[in-house]
Amino acid sequence: MIILSEYHPVLFENYCPRIITLCADIMENKDLEQETRNLSTEFVCIIAEMYPALLRRTEEVQTRFYPALFKMMTEVELPE
Repeated sequence: MIILSEYHPVLFENYCPRIITLCADIMENKDLEQETRNLSTEFVCIIAEMYPALLRRTEEVQTRFYPALFKMMTEVELPE
């Protein structure tokens, strides 16, 4: 999906609110691997680069994605 979003971000236009919500849910889930959580962040960032107007029109970016992103950024992993 990430490669597809790079070349054809318009395909996700009708589903953007759902996709943003799904990505935010993945980012907030600490039971998932860190790589999986990072890929959901990368997906949204690629759409932001390729089709920024789409994310500006999507309310879920401000209400779900940004809080999940900030929460994920403040997590501290301590070495074992």
